[in-house]
Amino acid sequence: MRPSGWYDRHPAGACAIFVIRFLPEGRAVELDGPTDVFQAAAACGILLELPCAGFARCGHCRVRVTEGAAEVSEADQDALEPDELREGWRLACALTLRDAAVVEVPRAVRSTSLKGFGAAAVPDASRVPMFALGPAGGRATLGLAVDIGTTSLAAALVDLGTGASVKTGSVRNPQAEFGADVMSRIHAAGRDAQSRRPLMLAVRRGVAALASGLLRDAGAAAADVVAATVVGNPAMLHFWYGEDAWGLGVAPYAGRWTAALETRAEVVGMPFEPRVPVYVFPCVKSHVGADAVAAAVAVGMDDRDSPALLVDLGTNSEIVLSDGERVFAASTAAGPAFECGGITCGMRAEEGAIDALRLEPDGRWSAHVIGDARPQGLCGSGLLDAVAELLRTGVVEPGGSLCRGGRDHDSVPDSTDQQPVQSARPRSVAIVEAGGDSLGISLDATDVRRLQLAIGAVRAGIEVLCADAGVAAADLETVFVAGTFGQYVRKASLLRLGLLPPVQPERVRTVGNAAGAGAVLALLDRRVRERAEGLAGRARYVELAGRRDYEEALLRSLRFPTASEG
Repeated sequence: MRPSGWYDRHPAGACAIFVIRFLPEGRAVELDGPTDVFQAAAACGILLELPCAGFARCGHCRVRVTEGAAEVSEADQDALEPDELREGWRLACALTLRDAAVVEVPRAVRSTSLKGFGAAAVPDASRVPMFALGPAGGRATLGLAVDIGTTSLAAALVDLGTGASVKTGSVRNPQAEFGADVMSRIHAAGRDAQSRRPLMLAVRRGVAALASGLLRDAGAAAADVVAATVVGNPAMLHFWYGEDAWGLGVAPYAGRWTAALETRAEVVGMPFEPRVPVYVFPCVKSHVGADAVAAAVAVGMDDRDSPALLVDLGTNSEIVLSDGERVFAASTAAGPAFECGGITCGMRAEEGAIDALRLEPDGRWSAHVIGDARPQGLCGSGLLDAVAELLRTGVVEPGGSLCRGGRDHDSVPDSTDQQPVQSARPRSVAIVEAGGDSLGISLDATDVRRLQLAIGAVRAGIEVLCADAGVAAADLETVFVAGTFGQYVRKASLLRLGLLPPVQPERVRTVGNAAGAGAVLALLDRRVRERAEGLAGRARYVELAGRRDYEEALLRSLRFPTASEG
């Protein structure tokens, strides 16, 4: 397969063409040369999970070649048993297809819903509609709202007449093969068009596959979509638009643009009629992007008469502060810990993920598992709950180390079996016993430290913005928490871990994917776009990198609060 595109048909005789078929769907793609399996799968609209960003370190991206030849890599030999190799199991991140084959993709390896767009946006009677609605043949007139995140892509098909989200979905951002974080991808893209083209194609195809899947599930046609809106952080939008993002990775961290963009579906590879208008939200500057602006508008940060704070948690976490008159904005490189990237027992927020935990007075865990299935791991909200509970009970010290004194929490019972669970590692705390179809779930000191670093980066950014604005924690009327797990995480855990300023819990509002909600609103009301552009234009950007007060605040924030401070 040549870099010019996975979907192209090349002239006969140019090179040998072979077919790869994926099970259980039976979808197939024609290839004209050696191709990595995750690229071939993406061409069929199947996005694979590569938890370690394709470095063959975790062994979780297993697929099975049921027909055809599949080379055995060193990574396969390290991660798989001989019997598994003979049965055709391979690591997707290390598998290159060179001839016709049939590949079975297990459910656990597929990217599934990671974040939603929240409740339907009900248009008010005073809205200024973007479009004159009069669908032919009784079909709904649809719009598509897209959130391009570093870790995941999310989209919603919206009925422009009612404001209802017809279908929503989310998949992993297929750019993960180029690195788990923004800076890794910026360096992978380099300075020239040829180097950044693979990143552009990856994200465009991911968005196109997601959009096509939503249309298929809704029983709708591409012709039903008359508009699209897009949000995302500046680097992701640069990659998607095919622009040079190098300036975002070096001082003074400036992108090629910050203003809102208006383009067409054909320009950015969306699977609609070529001239369908696509509106891209404005950015503030550097790494405070269209997603932060959309989230801020969605929660009304542009129209407040009292201090309020918005924290959008993710790999790149944005912070927006209003003092009642002015708006301040900053971003912090929190890393993937909030979405459980790099966490030993971390997983997506899907069936089998523990999304809420509490350690009871008798030392037993009470857990909520998505789908009421056997627990397989922790998603982001479960991770925060677990560490907050271990901090509350003294198992985790403020410095982040695991304490073996006092109550013996190295032996914690499983909430299902009610039996003691012995930790398999000397510096870990067990949550669920291994057995049956569960590999066991535990946290070690490295997991705690990764979360601590992410929390510290965000809290330090909040402190600097509040200091610049002259706003004390007691002045904050509302603290909005947005992000992938923003509507599920417990307020008590956020406050106990020190991620938020010490405010009363009733002042904290978790709002989920507020950026996506803003993108939906912009499909329905022209004034939302005007508000977004107004907020982005007047927001004061605060660059944290290189500031001594931020570095000092970061050092202070790398300790969890003590009981007296929490």
